[in-house]
Amino acid sequence: MKILSTTMLVLAATMSLVSCATGGGVATSTRDRNIANAQGFLDDLLLHGEPDRAKARVAPNFEFRYMGRPDVPELARLTEPFDREAYFGEFLALVADVLPNGIVLTTTHVVADDRAVALLMDGDAEGRFGEYDNRYVFYFEFENGLISRLYEYNSDLLAMRSLWGHRLVAPE
Repeated sequence: MKILSTTMLVLAATMSLVSCATGGGVATSTRDRNIANAQGFLDDLLLHGEPDRAKARVAPNFEFRYMGRPDVPELARLTEPFDREAYFGEFLALVADVLPNGIVLTTTHVVADDRAVALLMDGDAEGRFGEYDNRYVFYFEFENGLISRLYEYNSDLLAMRSLWGHRLVAPE
């Protein structure tokens, strides 16, 4: 039920933003389509569990980058870019492993133009090692109506603790 209410809230906020941007008319601008595509991408992945629909929203040359800097040797792969296939295979499998009950993301702000969209979001989840209520910025770039690049920013310290079980320890 929480996911459904969050979806309705996000949908209402998105419709309100689109309505304001278009003077109450139908969303037809490139900017509005990009906002809908970015939000739809995350909804398809995390809310509806439909990665194939999300994959249809990305360009063949899609690249994902996690912008945190985990200083843990076994997570070095996270600092490298993921292409389309690695993102939908390797990266999403990693996310499913550390967030076994999924995550609810709520959009709090949208910044967009005809080329890019930034979604500021609050997360609500239980990580493998504890409560994981991170804050995010997902930055999308578009080419020909498709997502070409996605950058994810969040608190890597919280991720290290709640998802991976690492603790910050002061040097002796």
